[in-house]
Amino acid sequence: MRTSTRLALGSTVGVMALALTACAGAGAADGGGNGDAAPMTLKLALNQTEEHPSFIALDAFGERLSEATDGRWTIDVYPNETLGAQAES
Repeated sequence: MRTSTRLALGSTVGVMALALTACAGAGAADGGGNGDAAPMTLKLALNQTEEHPSFIALDAFGERLSEATDGRWTIDVYPNETLGAQAES
């Protein structure tokens, strides 16, 4: 890849990252930054078992996210296609 192409790609990614960060905005999720926002739970489904490294890593990430955000964000990981088969989505 040429240097100019890499520079253009890097610049584009950087601008997109800044735009997404700006969209998040301080207090946007809680309607003004008052700290009274309802907890958010993400549901994540995969077709692997509880013993698979993907499940173990995602479950651990969910625990760390909950700790880091004082419970404001949590992730529920559903293994074994319990929310539906992957082919159906």
